[in-house]
Amino acid sequence: MLEFQSMKKVLAVMARFCTVSLVFELVHVFSLVMAASMQQGTTLLLDVIIDGALSTILLAVTAGIFAAFFTLNRLYSSRAAGYLTAFLLAAIPLGTGAVGIRLMPELYQQSASLDLGFFPGFLALTGWYAEISRGSWTMLALGTASFALFLTSFWGLTRLFGKRPLTGALLMPACFVFAIYAYSVFLSGPVDAIFSFIGLSLGKPLAAAVIAALASCAIFMADMILAKPPDGRRQNG
Repeated sequence: MLEFQSMKKVLAVMARFCTVSLVFELVHVFSLVMAASMQQGTTLLLDVIIDGALSTILLAVTAGIFAAFFTLNRLYSSRAAGYLTAFLLAAIPLGTGAVGIRLMPELYQQSASLDLGFFPGFLALTGWYAEISRGSWTMLALGTASFALFLTSFWGLTRLFGKRPLTGALLMPACFVFAIYAYSVFLSGPVDAIFSFIGLSLGKPLAAAVIAALASCAIFMADMILAKPPDGRRQNG
């Protein structure tokens, strides 16, 4: 019975995550297909669809995981279980997309990313995603895991305001933009220069992964100290 209840929780969170992520993907890909069909007919539509889907995956996963936070709050009573679920939901599609880029590099031209360049830091992030996808398997794994961990850490912010959950909900759109921009800052030259100054030559992707992990730990600590625990036990009990 306990395993069945746990599975129901996971499926509910997955449903919220997949719904938001897929809507995000479909809206962008549909707009690209319509534009391409008017400009060049239907000959390259498959290429446009694949490029659009891969270019949008970073934003789609971010939107999906942030939307799933509120389902986690409603169903989970354990921080550890909630964070693990959220991390896996983010890491699996990010890793799958990166492997897709690695196996089909000719189909990922990043041209579709230009339509989403109004998101602060997004173009830098797509360049990083392409770089880790085409690098070593270790870099691919560390890069996608660090970004997934960074996104997951924002769950605690939805519970930071105690009896005013609406405040946490209103905070999420700002956190959505901030998460994308912050990770692009982690990839910047000055951050890499900090490691070089202390004698470590990590390269931008690995330096960003380290900084993202440290930032995630700081947000996790803020959750433990300042935020209320998820209230799934009370609502389900």
